[in-house]
Amino acid sequence: MTVGGLSTAIGSRTAQWAVAACVALAACGRPVSEERSTPTVSIDFSRRVSTATLPVAASSTRSLHIAVAGMTSPPETLRYYQELFDYMGRKLGLAVRMKQRKTYQEVNELLLSGELDAAFLCSGGYVRAGKSLASEILAVPVIRGKATYQAYLIVHQDSPVSDFAGLRGRSFAFTDPLSNSGWLFPVSRLIELGATPSSYFSRITYTYGHDRSIEAVAHRIVDGASVDSLVYDYMAAAASGIVKHTRVIDRSPWFGMPPVVASPKLDRAAKDKLRIVLLTLQQDAEGIRILRKLSIDQFDRGEERHYDSIRQAAQKVGPWRP
Repeated sequence: MTVGGLSTAIGSRTAQWAVAACVALAACGRPVSEERSTPTVSIDFSRRVSTATLPVAASSTRSLHIAVAGMTSPPETLRYYQELFDYMGRKLGLAVRMKQRKTYQEVNELLLSGELDAAFLCSGGYVRAGKSLASEILAVPVIRGKATYQAYLIVHQDSPVSDFAGLRGRSFAFTDPLSNSGWLFPVSRLIELGATPSSYFSRITYTYGHDRSIEAVAHRIVDGASVDSLVYDYMAAAASGIVKHTRVIDRSPWFGMPPVVASPKLDRAAKDKLRIVLLTLQQDAEGIRILRKLSIDQFDRGEERHYDSIRQAAQKVGPWRP
C-alpha cells in the first residue's frame, strides 16, 4: 500500500446521549468467565446521532484511513480529532475519511487486514494483537508530562464501598474485553484473590466506553467500574457534572500510554511520513493549538517494552473473553 492508497476509520463511540433515557441493558451472549451464574449485560446507548461518515478534509481523491479507539479523551472531543486529521491530511496531501466501530477488536481486525492504515489504539488492544503489531508503533501521546496512565476503580460518591474488597457481591461495569484499564486490570486483581468476575460480582455490564462506565456509576446503574485515568481526569478537568457524582477508591500501577500504530500492510515510506507528522505537531502554531485541545503535550516515540507489564497481566489472566 502506498501513501496514495492510504485508507481512515474511527473506532470510538462519538455521539452524545442521555443516560437516563437511552440506556438499555441487554443480556450478553457469554459472561467473562465460564461460570454462568452472574448476569452479564451490555449498555447499548443505541439512540445516538450517527457520525459514521464525517467531512473529507481535502479535495484529493486519495484518502488516509485512521481509527481512534477512544482512549485518550471522551467522545465529545471528536471535533478535535477531526482537526488533527484535517491537519495531517494537509501535511500529507491526502483526504481523511472516518468510520465508527463499536469494539476494540473490530479496530484491530481492520488494522491487521489493511483496511485501516493506522489507529489510535488502547494499550490492551495493542497487546492483544501480539506480534502482528509489535513493531508498528508510530508514536505515543505525552499527557501532563507522562507517557503513562492508570486504571481507576470508581464508585458512586455516596457509596459505602471504600476498596476493591467492598465490591464483592455488587454490580460492576467493564469497558471492553480488550481494554487494559477497563477489563484486564480488574480481572487480574480478581485472579490474585482466587476469584472470577462471575463469582465476585452480582452482575456484569459491558459499556464499550470509559465515559459510559463513568456515567453508569454516576447514575447508579452499576455499583463500580474500572476506567481509564485519561478519560476520567479529562472529564474532571472539564468540570463534568457526571464525574462529581463518582469517587476513585483505588488506582493501578502505571501503564504504557495507548499508542498510535500503523498497519503491517502499510509501506515503510508512508509509515515514516505519518510518524514525522505526529512527532512534529508541536513545531507549529496550528499543531500546538490542536494538541492543547486534545490535552496532549506532544507525541513521542514509543517502545514495545513499555507494554511488558500489560503482557504479563494478560499471561496471568489468560485469553480475553467477552
